[in-house]
Amino acid sequence: MSGEDDRPEEPTKFVGRARPPPAPTPTEPYWPRVDDEVIQYVTVPAVRPRRSGLTVTMIVVGVFAACCGTGGVLALFGDALFRAAATQQPTTPTPPPASRPAPTAERPARTSGGLDTPVRDGKFEFVVTSFSCGHKQVGESFVNVKATGQFCIVSVSVKNIGKEGQSFADSFQKALGPDDKVYRAHTGAGVIVNEGTGSVWTTVNPGNSIKSKIVFDIPKKAEITSVELHDSPLSNGATVALT
Repeated sequence: MSGEDDRPEEPTKFVGRARPPPAPTPTEPYWPRVDDEVIQYVTVPAVRPRRSGLTVTMIVVGVFAACCGTGGVLALFGDALFRAAATQQPTTPTPPPASRPAPTAERPARTSGGLDTPVRDGKFEFVVTSFSCGHKQVGESFVNVKATGQFCIVSVSVKNIGKEGQSFADSFQKALGPDDKVYRAHTGAGVIVNEGTGSVWTTVNPGNSIKSKIVFDIPKKAEITSVELHDSPLSNGATVALT
């Protein structure tokens, strides 16, 4: 009997479906791994949870709300400063309107005259020699222009008294009625009346003179009492009375 007790204990064998009990689940980031009966420790980094789309949206909304709140505070603060400055700033009286500057060498006073009387504006000296109204048309039977009302034709000589060339144009000239109405020149009729001499639009050099007929289309029952002659569109002009 003693011989049976001295026999070495045989290892436990699992037969069939029997399996060894499972190893306990580690609760720390370090757990042992058995490799050839040598225990090794493997470091496992902690996994950062991924933010969901809802979380990102909430963060963006929060930042936007904070910016809007800050902007509103700054706007209120700036408005308060502006109102305080406006109440403390003394009011200055409005200066009176400036009077019209006196004529200078560059902008001489307007001159006036009558028929056959020289008047000057800028680089030009004008002399109105004659005028007539009541023309129904100008030109021949095949090349003519009919008046809407009546044509008035003003004959004028133009001399350049300046030191450089200047353009003359009938479109710069005006006719004035007794009721302060202003009439513009009819260039198409002026071309026919001047018979292609170029006196409707031409350059007059210093010392040279031209003769031109300026045509105005005015109502049948209207009349003109003076003409306003210019060497450029923005000049003062010279007035010549026609009565």
